[in-house]
Amino acid sequence: DVGLPYYGVEEKVIITPEMEAELKVENMMKETTKPQQVKTLKELGLSKKEIKALKYEIDRVNKIIELQNKKENGK
Repeated sequence: DVGLPYYGVEEKVIITPEMEAELKVENMMKETTKPQQVKTLKELGLSKKEIKALKYEIDRVNKIIELQNKKENGK
């Protein structure tokens, strides 16, 4: 056995919570533009100063997801 899967049988990938979170970030980065991200952050209650501090796209997307999760868990 050399560790190769049997021909014709795909090995199932187990999606961990970390992988799921990473996919969510990647998808949001692909699907939204900077103005859309800024608008979403304003709707989630951030001030202009706080938004301006989120200089990079990855920072904005992570903050959006963090605030959305907090909002969902707070209900």
